[in-house]
Amino acid sequence: MDEVRFLKDQAGMKENNKNSLERSYHRLSNQEPTDWTLNIQPNWIIKIEAPDERTQRDRSRDFSNDDGWAVIGGYISVRDNEYTNYSINLTILAGRDSEYRGQGIGDPCCWDGEGAEDAWRVAKQYHFDIDVGDNDDESKPITHFQSRGKFDPDRLPNAIWESVHYCSTPLDKPRLPFPPMDPVLLVQIIKDQYGCPEQLHSEYWGSEVLDSESMLWGSYYSGIAQHMDDDNRSDPFDSLLSNGRMNS
Repeated sequence: MDEVRFLKDQAGMKENNKNSLERSYHRLSNQEPTDWTLNIQPNWIIKIEAPDERTQRDRSRDFSNDDGWAVIGGYISVRDNEYTNYSINLTILAGRDSEYRGQGIGDPCCWDGEGAEDAWRVAKQYHFDIDVGDNDDESKPITHFQSRGKFDPDRLPNAIWESVHYCSTPLDKPRLPFPPMDPVLLVQIIKDQYGCPEQLHSEYWGSEVLDSESMLWGSYYSGIAQHMDDDNRSDPFDSLLSNGRMNS
C-alpha cells in the first residue's frame, strides 16, 4: 500500500493514471495488511518521449522519431501473509514512426499487414511472475519472466485501448529465472532507460526503490550466493530455483 500511496502523489504518474491510482489506493487502504489484493485496472501508463537533444543527436535510438507508451499492469493477492497470486507485466506500445530506427532499420512487418490501420502495436511484453505452487504439472522457476503471453486490451485506459495491434502466441516458454519485480521497480526501469516520466523527481524516490529491492530481492540473491559458494554443489542453478526448491 505504501508504494501505491507514493506513486499516486507523484506528478509524473498522476498525469495519466490519477483515477486508477486513487482507486487502487482506496481498495488497499480498506484491506488487512495480511490479506489484500492489488488489481491494476486500468493499467498504469507512462508516455515515452525522447528528449529533443537526444532526437537531434541520434536518430537510431528507441522512440527517437515519435512517442510510445509503457504500460504496467498486474494482479497480486495475499492471504495470511502469503502470496496466492503474483503477476506483474510491462508492455511497450509503439506507433509506426516510433519503431523506425535510422537508416536500414525499418518498421516491423505488422505495419504492412494486419496492424496497418492501428495506432499502436504491442512491440514488447514481459510478465514477471512468482509461482505460488498451484500448478506443479510442469517445471518452472519460482520467480521468472517470460515474453509475450496473453494481452488484454480491456485493461488499457480508454484513451489508447481502441486501436492496438497484438501478434499473439499460445507459447508460454521459455520462462527465465529472474528476481521478483513490483510496480516501483518497473517504473524505475522506465525512468532510468527512457527518462520518463520526467516529473518523477522526489528526494524519497530512491529510498522507495531500495525498499522494493530489499523486500523482493534479498532472499533471492542470498540464496543464489549460498548456492554459488558451495564448491560441492551438484544441482545446477535452474533446479535450485525451480518449483519450491528455494524460499521466495
